[in-house]
Amino acid sequence: MRRSNLVAILLVFLMLLLVLTSAVVFLSNRNRELEQQAEELSEEREAMTVTRSHLESDLAVLESAYEASGATREAFGNQMHSTEATLEAVLSTARPAEPSPSQTEEETPELAPQLIIFAPSDGAVVRPLETITLYIVALAGEGVDRVELVIDDGEPVLYPAGGLITFTLPVRWDVPSEGIYSISATATSADGRSSQTETVVVNAMYQSDEDRAVALRDIQLADLASIRFPGSAVESTSPQSGSSGEGNLHLQMITGWDGYDEQNVYSRTIALQAFNFIPSGYDLGDYQQAIEGMLLVYNKPDSGYVISVDAIEDDGPFALWVGAHELAHQLQDESFQVEMLDFEALDSDARTALRAMIEGEAAFLQYQYLDSDSFNDSERDSVEDALESTGPSSLDTLPMFLRQDFEFAFSEGFEFIRYLYEQDGFTALDAVWRNPPQSTEQILHPERYLSNDIPQQPYLPALDNVLGEGWRMINEDTFGEFYLREYLVQTLSSEQVEAAASGWGGGKYALYADEASSSRLLVLRLAWDTATDQEEFDAAYRYFVDHRLGTEGFQGAGGGYCWEQNDVICLYEIAADSLIIHTSDLATAATIASSIIVP
Repeated sequence: MRRSNLVAILLVFLMLLLVLTSAVVFLSNRNRELEQQAEELSEEREAMTVTRSHLESDLAVLESAYEASGATREAFGNQMHSTEATLEAVLSTARPAEPSPSQTEEETPELAPQLIIFAPSDGAVVRPLETITLYIVALAGEGVDRVELVIDDGEPVLYPAGGLITFTLPVRWDVPSEGIYSISATATSADGRSSQTETVVVNAMYQSDEDRAVALRDIQLADLASIRFPGSAVESTSPQSGSSGEGNLHLQMITGWDGYDEQNVYSRTIALQAFNFIPSGYDLGDYQQAIEGMLLVYNKPDSGYVISVDAIEDDGPFALWVGAHELAHQLQDESFQVEMLDFEALDSDARTALRAMIEGEAAFLQYQYLDSDSFNDSERDSVEDALESTGPSSLDTLPMFLRQDFEFAFSEGFEFIRYLYEQDGFTALDAVWRNPPQSTEQILHPERYLSNDIPQQPYLPALDNVLGEGWRMINEDTFGEFYLREYLVQTLSSEQVEAAASGWGGGKYALYADEASSSRLLVLRLAWDTATDQEEFDAAYRYFVDHRLGTEGFQGAGGGYCWEQNDVICLYEIAADSLIIHTSDLATAATIASSIIVP
């Protein structure tokens, strides 16, 4: 009987060695898989550069585990010798080999519960914010009832073993952050006995500052993806060059230019000066330089304003939150291919509307992120404090119109996205990517976007032949509701602007110049939804010019209402449209009006 018990114990150890061998084979196969994956990734050099640190970290963990297998075999060997010694001691104290029939056989002591943490090994280095697998092996002669696992000062977690003689436990663990962690485990046998507690210490650290930054961005991007696409398995990727916040895309969204172009800058400058949007002599190249690399956030959406952040001194909650805006753009690019949009082909109003959709969603997602579990109350308070203490920046140096034009996408875009979200959540935001807004009117009035209120295209014929030799067109474009409001607010109150601009149905302007005489001609045609909208605008515009020029208008030639000072401004009615001509003299205004107003 004793010999049978000894054989049983030896069989237990043989089973344990088989488990160990299986684990080693598993790790070896895993190692081979990683090597094969590395060979495949080598074909994509840039991706390999980004992911190399990840693979090296995984390989280090596997190698540590593999090395630990030797220690485990040695431990099992020591345990076998110890058990043999115990058996010898039992045999030496046993009764004679031929006991009398009245004597009962002595029972061999059952194998005490044992436990070994197979991986990670003690002192192993792991990568923070990643998931690793803990491997624990427990055995007991009476069978293992459970294994208790404790990580640092956390609550013990019990894993039932079901009475198996040998029990292998894999546990996936999300490494919280940088630091040193203690992992302890204890096995309990079916008869209530406990093994000695096995403890290993691991060090969670990054290999470099760059490795740390990449890892944090990956986690942050995954958090944003889980908010934007709830219930979807969106895979986190490292930041790619050419995302929405980089290169010329920002400039394209604002100007329609792919980089600096002298002719574009000139024509745009003259047009903005014609509407008094920028002062004479202002260089739009300075504007381009001012916004380059600028980080903007929408402060307190319920009563807020846009602020720029020229520099962030630390990497605390505020920096994390501000950085989420650019990561939101990266998520947009990965999900909706923002860079494939042809901004250069759009008119300025449609481009401003599309930019508002893009920036507005990024700002909205940024605030959703701030309200998520990624921040605690203290961190949210620190973000608010940082916003309140943000000082002057390069945004404050811009002319008022350029600042308003730049901020429009963040402030009005945010409100547009929030309105849609309140209608049908992120499903509505997915839909707007399939059918982007076409005008700033739709951004300012989201209900008109939902009712598919498409902007009209007022007719303005080419005037080169009418004007004669020496004249050429400098610039032509749409004149959206946002531009109209910015134009009128130079003189009118916000209430007057609201009454005059609401009901905008479409707008287009053309700017001509005669370089020899330094003469300019500005023609603006506005379409309205109703005749009442036109009447309200015409009345407001007369008040606008009266106060701007300091002189009253009069009935001019061709049925226009005109003002004459250094130049001439005339207002004409064409059906339900308003036609504004700004030129050097009344005769030219009448000639232009007659070429546009067809009886």
